[in-house]
Order: sequence, then C-alpha cells, then structure tokens
Amino acid sequence: MSDNKSTSSDYEYVNENGIDIELKCAICIQPFLLPTWFIRARTCPTCRQYAISYVKRNNRLVQTSPYVAINTRIVTNQLDHLLIRCLLCDETNIQRRHWQIHQKRCAKRTVICPAADLKCSWEGTREALLAHLSTCTYYQMQPAINELRKELTTVQAVQNELKTSVTMLEKKIEFLLKFINHGQIMMTSCSESENDCKYNIINDLHHVWRFLCSICNEYVSRDQIQLHACSGNCICRSCVYSQYSNHRQINELSS
Repeated sequence: MSDNKSTSSDYEYVNENGIDIELKCAICIQPFLLPTWFIRARTCPTCRQYAISYVKRNNRLVQTSPYVAINTRIVTNQLDHLLIRCLLCDETNIQRRHWQIHQKRCAKRTVICPAADLKCSWEGTREALLAHLSTCTYYQMQPAINELRKELTTVQAVQNELKTSVTMLEKKIEFLLKFINHGQIMMTSCSESENDCKYNIINDLHHVWRFLCSICNEYVSRDQIQLHACSGNCICRSCVYSQYSNHRQINELSS
C-alpha cells in the first residue's frame, strides 16, 4: 500500500524505473512508505485509502483492519535506502530515511519567523531567514519578552499561592468566629445541665432531630455534631476536621 500523496510534490526518486517492482504499490506504481499487506490481495485494491472490514461476531459488527504491517527488515531497509532528489533545492542522492532531516535544513523550504508567536507574519525560504532576522523587530525583542513571560509566570504562581493562603485564613477566621458564637463558646460536651441543653435528645425516641451546622449550613444528626453551645449553635464533625485534622488541636480548641 503506497501513501506518497503528502510528500510526492517535495521530492522525486533517483532512477525510479530501476526500483524493484516488488517495492511498489501495484495500483499507483509508487514505492511504499508504510508497507502493509492486504489480507485478501498483494496490495490494497483501494489505493491510499484505509479500508475497513466488518466481521460479524456474536451477532455484533466488530470493526477490524484488513491490513497487516510489513515489518520484514529486508523490505523496510530497501525502502529506507531508496535515493531521492529534493525538488526545492535540487540536492540529490538523499536516502529516503533521511528525508525529514533534510527538510529541517533545506535552504529552499518555506519557513516562518521564529518570532511568529509575537505576531511576526513573515515567511520565506530558509536561506532568506537570516537576512530577515537582522531587521525583524519582533525577533530582536523576543529575548526580553520571553524573560518577561517567565517573570509573569513566576509572579502568577506566587499570586496563586497567596490566594490559596488567604482563602485558608479566611476560612479559619470564619470558623473561629462561629466557634466563639457571640461569647457562648462551643464545647465538645455540655457546658450546662444536660436537661437544659437543646442538643440533649437522648430521651426523645419519637423524633429524628436534625441540627443546622453554622459553618457548612447543612443539617446533621446529633451524633455528627463535634462542637456546640447548649443554648446556641453547633459545628459538625466534618467542618471541624477540615480545619483541624489533628485530634489534639481539636481537644485544645474545646478545652
């Protein structure tokens, strides 16, 4: 199977008529690039197109490839060593395996300015690039702009860290204000007689009580409450642990 469509306009083969016919697609008569073997024929009958066969398995259509890659070294080596001529710069006797290397240094190949990311719209041959760079304002400013970009990236990273720290501090301040509870500091146990505590529901078995957490504003059951003021508000266990993962800190907070 031949797939020369994307590169045939850039190079031609040296002594193409002398290339072994077994190294060419039987349809387009071009040397293979990525040789494959069609399971029902010597080459692909729909040259340059990737055919799909559908095989019925277990009452389902399964998509499969009708091609098998040819990895035989004697074949791939012969293809890699085919000699080509660049149609842009006329350099000849280039081994096909080195074509991509040649493209990167071909003097006649069209390139863009290295400062294209700065909106320089110039494009021309590689051999004309040096002259362009000597007068290109974008290119001359590129080192300074790149340095500024690095500094900006660093500043943004620091800024993001500061934002994260500020957010964490704001949450801690909010937590402490809720904890102080307008002077009625919350505790892990009752500060008043259990009979006077609004959270004492041990004797009430006929009602499922739910209490509003002052931090997350979610209703929680009594066993989920970590801190409370007997006549005031409460904070659920999840909110306490999100601020103080250390159990010793939690005990110190409520002692």
